[in-house]
Amino acid sequence: SSEGIGTDGYYGIDLDAVKPLSDGPTSYLLTCYKSGDVVKSLTGDKGITASSEYSGEALTPAQKADIADIGYGISMIGIESMLNTATDYEHAISNLVDGNWATKTPEMSSFVFDENKYDIDGTVNNENGRYRALYTFNFGAKYKFDACGFYSANALGFAGVADVFVSDDGVNWTLVPSACYDGINAPFTNISQKAKDLVTGGTNSFAMLHSMEGVTGKYVRLGIIEGRYNLIENYNTINTREFAIYGERYIPCDVNDDGMTSVLDLLKLADAILQKETYRSSIDINYDGKVSLADMLLVASELSK
Repeated sequence: SSEGIGTDGYYGIDLDAVKPLSDGPTSYLLTCYKSGDVVKSLTGDKGITASSEYSGEALTPAQKADIADIGYGISMIGIESMLNTATDYEHAISNLVDGNWATKTPEMSSFVFDENKYDIDGTVNNENGRYRALYTFNFGAKYKFDACGFYSANALGFAGVADVFVSDDGVNWTLVPSACYDGINAPFTNISQKAKDLVTGGTNSFAMLHSMEGVTGKYVRLGIIEGRYNLIENYNTINTREFAIYGERYIPCDVNDDGMTSVLDLLKLADAILQKETYRSSIDINYDGKVSLADMLLVASELSK
């Protein structure tokens, strides 16, 4: 149907406000990183990337609740089951860093939508709800976000139409019009930006990045309006090595996220080093995928100013 197509597009995306990028930003890739020989992803407040629950038939209410818990680095609302194929069935959402940018690998989590529609806060609203599913990133601290989008071998695995929101508390959500997109009424442009895959070393053959204009928050939520770019299957794939968010810490040396840099930040880093923490969180100041003396030196240098 062409009804409603205009400035805002059929799906209600303000296409005039969308700001696609022609090149990647100079800030940090935040959604995945390499620590030694291991590729990792966000760990949120729990220190865990995502729920390990999965089912190829039907998730139980308890499984759905665990997958939807925004304490994880990445969480999902609106999943009925994982796509039941020989390659995808046992790939729970916790395997979000499998797959790669350079080939059409099946090694990722593919989920089937449930029958509900949702408001942005996760409330079921089958009469007026806008979203098929909600895909949430928890960065563990406040960040300034510059861009988000996709690196892949093609565009078919992406959510076809989506709104992008940020939040400080995971309760109140602010739309980022420049980052929203409608890949059906306004097909993606394959930009020139190339990114080296963290495992294979290959580069993506497709890329789409949109500006987030420096908005800030602890959480980013993708409100999926249409789940597939080709509008055929009722499922979508998840892979944090393909969905990329760029930015940097809101206050660079604020380790404990209290709005300032102080001796307490040094103490938190020292404790993390003693506990041998190795995951990306608010304690990895230099974005190298580990917690070390180098992070402490950066904080100490900031304190000395």
